Amino acid sequence: MAAPPRANGEWWAAKLAGNVARDRRADAVLRAEGWRVLRFWEHEDPDGVADAICRALGHRSDEE
Repeated sequence: MAAPPRANGEWWAAKLAGNVARDRRADAVLRAEGWRVLRFWEHEDPDGVADAICRALGHRSDEE
């Protein structure tokens, strides 16, 4: 997990909480429409992300 910002901490806390709330609302809408929602961060290991996607789809990640 990233360290919280040192400057403008209250503003950033509110901003990030708003982002989380927005994402949860978007997830709920998408799921209601039948979508499977997966979220990843740009700093995550690409192999780990690929493995998670394959698991979500019911595939082994080492299959070709």
